Amino acid sequence: MREAYLFLREDMTSGRADDPPWEVGEKRRARADYASVSWYDALMMSPNRIAAIFEVPDKPSTWLDVIKGANSVRLVATRDATKELQWFACECADRSLQREQDRDLPWKPYRDSWQAVKVARAFLEGKATREDLDAGRLPATEAEEMAWRTAVLADAALGETNWISAIFAATHAVSVAANSAFTCVATDSAANALVAAFYAARHADRVAAAAFPAISAMNVSMRAQKARQRRYLVELLAILTVGGGSNIPDVPFPEMRYEAAAAETARATEEAWQRQRLAKLLAPLFVNYG
Repeated sequence: MREAYLFLREDMTSGRADDPPWEVGEKRRARADYASVSWYDALMMSPNRIAAIFEVPDKPSTWLDVIKGANSVRLVATRDATKELQWFACECADRSLQREQDRDLPWKPYRDSWQAVKVARAFLEGKATREDLDAGRLPATEAEEMAWRTAVLADAALGETNWISAIFAATHAVSVAANSAFTCVATDSAANALVAAFYAARHADRVAAAAFPAISAMNVSMRAQKARQRRYLVELLAILTVGGGSNIPDVPFPEMRYEAAAAETARATEEAWQRQRLAKLLAPLFVNYG
């Protein structure tokens, strides 16, 4: 027998209208709902709080394989994974915040986004109160909304597949990841763990799409070009924030490109890390389930 994974709701249902609550040991006809081959895939399909392991006759590789190869599935173990999903969301957000911090841009991640994840982590460690969480809710949301505004206006003015639009999309993605991690902790929402993971991967994607070329310390002309780029981005941010993006100045950097292939690779790399990390966080819950 092989394992498959699903996250169930607190009432032990899968969320489907025709699906009654499960009981450990129960068998039912196999279908796509119970075919996830990893905890990560299960979270993407059903972002709930109860981690559940099912037994299937054959090792699943796709949903169709399970439907064809298994006549039934059996629920063998469940655990409340709320805290593990909250830690996962915070770690995804931390990675995107640090990645954004390390970029050579004339601004850094919004302070309130950093603070939101810091407070969420402190709460999980028992070092912050519910009142601390309540105080951080509005600033984190406002940081996300401001980043969203500039990203939308940049897309409208320059197009989504433009390296400058990718820069602002990355700033938006990191603020969403941070706010989602905060909300996951503040409201016990597993769905926000999914959102934090998705936008952390999107952040990696957008950062790679707009990567600046490496500049030698001895290359005076390239250093001057980078300085012009930074001044331009500051000017553009002011226009998008205050002026609504109606008067975008010409882009003075013809050597910069939108790196679609690099973006795809970066997203896949981040998602691979997420798969491994979520599995590691959940593994201790099921050490003795058999």
